[in-house]
Amino acid sequence: MKINLSQKICFKLAFKWVLLFAACFAFFQGCDDCEVKPEPPVETIQDVTGTIRWRLDIDSSLYVVIPDFNPDISYALTGAFLPLDNLPEEYKGEGVRIYFCGEVVEVPAGIQVPAPPLKLTCIIPTYNIIRNARGRIRELNRGPSIIYLAVPDYQPIAPFALNGFPDYLPPDNLPEEFKQDSLRINFSGEIVQLPANIDPIARPLRLTEIEKFE
Repeated sequence: MKINLSQKICFKLAFKWVLLFAACFAFFQGCDDCEVKPEPPVETIQDVTGTIRWRLDIDSSLYVVIPDFNPDISYALTGAFLPLDNLPEEYKGEGVRIYFCGEVVEVPAGIQVPAPPLKLTCIIPTYNIIRNARGRIRELNRGPSIIYLAVPDYQPIAPFALNGFPDYLPPDNLPEEFKQDSLRINFSGEIVQLPANIDPIARPLRLTEIEKFE
């Protein structure tokens, strides 16, 4: 039986398709145990306040933020792996208080940075807001009454009064279960502005959230 040219072409194409199918089958069979690795989750910082520090001791152009929830850590707001306009000029100062949120930038293995870079997604100045600060309760004996203070870890020399200002703080501002000396807490609130003629022992803080911290 004679095979014409068109039949030869068809046979060759069919043979190539069979080889291609076999190769694909072998590849996928060998990848039965292969797993597609998901992208690592991005660490986010949300709804917190903190203090900007100018790290002249490391680099004159380096600004970091120390969050109120943990004064033992800091995040770089300028420098490597961050946009040039990540930190607006008006925030570049020592001790600037901010409310902020952002995403921690992953640094390639083997590269050392002074602090984890934080790509800001929001930033506003704040002078009277505290968000997710860590600290402890202190009792201050004032004669017939006891004043309860929230002493923040980020600035222990500047505590907040949680009672003792009936004209400015609600009577239930500090729940009874939190009236324990040295109790560790996480707290949020708004600093109450007092008239200039009042010299308080501590700035009154109207709590919006408080929880025990172990």
